[in-house]
Amino acid sequence: MSNVILSGKGNRASLVAEATELAAKIESELPGAVFVVKGVKVTLAQAKATLLGYVTAVQSTNTGRATVHNLVGAESDALDEMRDLGHAIQSFVISNYGVGAAQLGALNLSAKKPATKTVAVKAEAIAKGKATREVRHTLGPRQKAALHGSVPPAPAPSPDRPGSNGR
Repeated sequence: MSNVILSGKGNRASLVAEATELAAKIESELPGAVFVVKGVKVTLAQAKATLLGYVTAVQSTNTGRATVHNLVGAESDALDEMRDLGHAIQSFVISNYGVGAAQLGALNLSAKKPATKTVAVKAEAIAKGKATREVRHTLGPRQKAALHGSVPPAPAPSPDRPGSNGR
């Protein structure tokens, strides 16, 4: 017998394997044995039932965990569907009756409030915009309108150059 059962340490799978193996071998290895557990006599049949009872308990727990996992997943899916429906109801009321409709209050809903930016966020956005323009050398519409380029006059062909008259 392994120390896993005696110590109770180890993973559940190893404990189940050891308990199953011990339950299968106990009658053939120790025929007619009677054990004393906490002052109470325990027969081989009772010992085997105790070992297999642990195995059954672990299997039940595993089944229960799987069931709970599935139920939690179903609850999460139902919550997502309910939220989607709530948003659809809210959008319906706002689009059909307006933002200040009494139906919103009656249904315990409210119109979405626009997000307010703090002064620090606005200042950071302005600084980033200026830095981007500086790096990319981009100009705004007014800056573009203020720019006027001048084209230097083309040099006049000199008559003393051969081929300058087009022949």
